[in-house]
Amino acid sequence: MRVKFKSQKQVMPDREHGMRIEYGLAKRVLPKLRWYLILLVAASPIILFFGNILYSFIVVEAPGVIRLPTTIIRSTVSGTVSQIYVKAHDEVLDGQIIMTLQNPDLEAKINRIEGDIIDLESIKPIDNKPQTNTVIRHLNEQLKSARKLLAFRKERKDSIQYLFDQEAATIAELSTASSQYDQATINYNNIKREIAKEQEMTSQEIQLQTNSQQNEILRNKLKRELSLLKEQRVRQAIRANVEGKITELPVTQGEFIASGTHLLSIASQRKTSITAYLDPKHARFAKIGQKATVKLPNGIRFPAIVESVPKLTSQVPSNTVGPLGLRPRGIVVELVPEIDFQDDFRVQGLPVTVKFNLDVLGN
Repeated sequence: MRVKFKSQKQVMPDREHGMRIEYGLAKRVLPKLRWYLILLVAASPIILFFGNILYSFIVVEAPGVIRLPTTIIRSTVSGTVSQIYVKAHDEVLDGQIIMTLQNPDLEAKINRIEGDIIDLESIKPIDNKPQTNTVIRHLNEQLKSARKLLAFRKERKDSIQYLFDQEAATIAELSTASSQYDQATINYNNIKREIAKEQEMTSQEIQLQTNSQQNEILRNKLKRELSLLKEQRVRQAIRANVEGKITELPVTQGEFIASGTHLLSIASQRKTSITAYLDPKHARFAKIGQKATVKLPNGIRFPAIVESVPKLTSQVPSNTVGPLGLRPRGIVVELVPEIDFQDDFRVQGLPVTVKFNLDVLGN
C-alpha cells in the first residue's frame, strides 16, 4: 500500500479551508527583487573575477601613445641668431626659412678676399717680378682678423670661466669656449709662421716665380676660399627640411650658437605611428603583421597593424598610468594605422588604448 501526501496548498494556494483568500501579488515582487539583488551583490566579486579572466582571454589591451616622426635641425655654422620667423607649435613647409644667423667675422673675410681678388686681377703681369707684398699684405690682413678673433675668444672664455665659477654656466659651455680659444690661438700662430716664411724667402727664389704665375695661384686659392665662405653664408639661412609642426625651439634671438647646436625639432604629420606597451604575458601578440584596434580618447576606433618590434621593454609613459600611478614595464610594439584618422588627434604623445582582439587576430 502506497501512501501519498499532497497538500491542497500545492493545488489551490489561494484557498484556506474552502475560502478564497485574496493575496496582494504586487507586494510579493519586491521581496523577490531584493533577494535577487542581495544574491547579485554577494556574487559580484566572483562574477567580476571570472569575467576579467574571460575578458583577458578574448581581448588584450595595452596602453599606447601617438608618435609623430621628429626631425632635429642643427646648425652647420656658427653665428648669432639675427631673426626668428616662427615660434613653437607653428606649422612649417619643407624649405621654409625658420631663422637667419649672422657672423660679422665671416662677412669681413668675404669682403677682404673679394677686395684681394680685385687687386690681383687689376695687376698687369710682369715677368720675373715677384708680388711678395700682395701675399704678405693678404697674410697681414688675415693676421689682423685672427688677432681680433683671438681677443674675442679669450674674452668669451674668461666670461664663461667667471660664470662657471659662479655656478651660472655648465662645464660643456666652458669646454666649448676653451676649445674655440685654442683653435683661434693655433690659427693665429699659423698665420704668423706663414708671414715669417714669406719674409724669409730669398730674392733668388722669388725671381724664379713670374708675376703671372704667382697671381694665378693666389687668385685661385682666394677664389676657392671665397666659394667656401659664401657656402657658409648661404647656410646661415636655416630652413625646414620637412613639412610639419615645430615641437621645440630652444634658441632665442640674439643668442650666439656654435656649429652643431640644436636649433629646433619638427614633428611630421605625414606618417603617424602608435607605440604600444604590451604586457610581457601577452608577448605572443608582439609580432610584425599583427592586427589591432586603436581607441582614441573620444572613443573613435581605427584598425592598425604592427610594423616593427624593437625587442626591448620600456616603462609605460606617465600620461597613460592608472589612478594608482604604477608604471610597469612593457614590450615596445610599433604600429601604423591602416586608415587615416582625425588630424585633431595627430598629437605627439597623445595617450590611446590598443586592443588586440582574438576575433580580429583569427586565433
